[in-house]
Amino acid sequence: MKGEGLGHFSVTVDGREIRGRIYQRTPNDLSVRLLGPCPLSATAHIPTFAMQHMTFCDSLGDERARELLVELDAIAQIISANLDAWTADWLAQEDELKTIEDKIK
Repeated sequence: MKGEGLGHFSVTVDGREIRGRIYQRTPNDLSVRLLGPCPLSATAHIPTFAMQHMTFCDSLGDERARELLVELDAIAQIISANLDAWTADWLAQEDELKTIEDKIK
């Protein structure tokens, strides 16, 4: 990746290829999007006072982009594993609220 700027990239974790895209890269901002069924995104920021010592336009940006992509993939895995249960819980709570509303009326 070596400070390539914007574009697609991938990392391999536990034998799985995780694909992403850098859609914003400035000296102090880096935004990454996970490509796939759960398109999450994240942004990292370097405060102005620290910019004398670091920038996202070099290998630091490459490393942070890979870290963000792995973190987004971990979140996507949790969402995928729990979405059905969370949806069922939400629907049950919605039914419970309707029952309470009906009693109030």
